[in-house]
Amino acid sequence: MNDALVHYQTNRKLLLIIGGITIVVDLLLCLIFLMFLPTLVPFFLICIIIGFFIIGVANIKIVTSLEGIELYQFGFYTKSHWHNVARIAPYQSGKVSAQAIYFHQPTKQFFIFFPFKPSSSIIMIPLYQFKFDDNSELKRALRFYRPDLFND
Repeated sequence: MNDALVHYQTNRKLLLIIGGITIVVDLLLCLIFLMFLPTLVPFFLICIIIGFFIIGVANIKIVTSLEGIELYQFGFYTKSHWHNVARIAPYQSGKVSAQAIYFHQPTKQFFIFFPFKPSSSIIMIPLYQFKFDDNSELKRALRFYRPDLFND
């Protein structure tokens, strides 16, 4: 996919910094406390896992290309052809209100490490983590591939 555009979430840099600092600091503290208070080591190992999780969340991305749209989340990915994209409409979840890309038919979600068996299906991709205004690269890409989704 040489025409693919990758769209990362808006707070990616901040999450990468927080996750990286969490891992480095907890590794150092783990090594220090390993010598003096070995009972605290499991706590720091859990914090290291949390740091890796934050980095994984920071790498959530949407990929647009001629073939369709793809969503890569922490451990999962979803692919859909453009003909399956039904509309872009408001999405409400608790206090979060944003746009979402809805599908005609649910699209299968696969584990990244086990791509041979679907884990679940999704009916939409919420866009609240991504920049989605008139100047955003994601909106321009969607407008390029599916101009019929926009009324303006």
